[in-house]
Amino acid sequence: MATVTEPTGNAFYRHGIAELTADGQPVRALVDTAGTALCLRQSLVDELGLEIHEWLDDQGVPVSVVEPPELRVGDAVLDTEGLVAYGFEDVRPLGLAARRADLLLPATVLRRHHVVLDDPAGVLTVGPPASLDRRGVAVPTMIDPDSGLILTSVEVDGEAFDFVLDTAITSSLAVDGLQRAWQGDHPEWPASISAVGPGNMVGLPLEAKVPMLRVPLVQWGPFQVPEVAFAWRGEGDVLGDGALGGNVLKLFRVELDYSAGSVLVEQGAPFAEHDAELVGVVLALGDDGYQVVATVSGLDDVRPGDVLVAVGGNQVADQALPDVLDLLRGTPGDRKRLTVRRDGETLDVDVPVLRLV
Repeated sequence: MATVTEPTGNAFYRHGIAELTADGQPVRALVDTAGTALCLRQSLVDELGLEIHEWLDDQGVPVSVVEPPELRVGDAVLDTEGLVAYGFEDVRPLGLAARRADLLLPATVLRRHHVVLDDPAGVLTVGPPASLDRRGVAVPTMIDPDSGLILTSVEVDGEAFDFVLDTAITSSLAVDGLQRAWQGDHPEWPASISAVGPGNMVGLPLEAKVPMLRVPLVQWGPFQVPEVAFAWRGEGDVLGDGALGGNVLKLFRVELDYSAGSVLVEQGAPFAEHDAELVGVVLALGDDGYQVVATVSGLDDVRPGDVLVAVGGNQVADQALPDVLDLLRGTPGDRKRLTVRRDGETLDVDVPVLRLV
């Protein structure tokens, strides 16, 4: 097990994904500030020859308990002393499959360091506690010293809520009671019955039935973030009232000074982007690729059950789900040419870009 050996280390970072090394092998890590366990693809466990301590039964699915690999951010070795890692055969529920990632890097590791997640600049920086120059504005924060989980206060419609800071998800979340209250008070706020755009996060079929709501303004410390989409979550599924996810965090340089119990934020990208203007499909990642599991009303040429092969000639089979969704984005009124596989046939269809929520 390793402790940090270098003052600082830098790695490429974008939309929650960082390029690290595990025992010297390049890997894609999904940085999870709301996670509590170091999780790996079982195939990576096997490739690295990690020592397996035991096997657990997770609802009938075997999970290995393994010695963590040496994880490096650039030249900096992450502190994993005293921790174990877990190997999973099916990494779809973890979000790793849809993000084409190899491991989940949780708060329980991050909290041992001083961390900067600078999505606009595309850089993850890690150093020993209190080692980096502090930048940005402190936002209201509570950090659990044991788990490293972060609750931050945001204001919507004049009321304050506690949201967990979650870099591993592409959409912000709101629990059932909060979603219902917002919709009851503001029926004019745009809503969707399916998790579209940023809410299509992990590529599971259940996302076809996850509602979304767009909030016109979120106040986070001194920052007023417009047009934030929130996907539904059940009560108790997340810490606090919901989560502040990638559709907000990608706009900022976020500094996690765990030793000081503070989060500092600096805006690095404009707020003007609308993140749900795309072809109206919800995609699930199956054994045969990205399958359409739901479509919006009026999208007649694409059907649930179709397998998406290409967008505008760009093959999607090996791409991460956020990158596939980027291919589907455009300006309302534009049309996209999709190649789909249906009943053993390959078809080309032209479909419209819509504002979905």
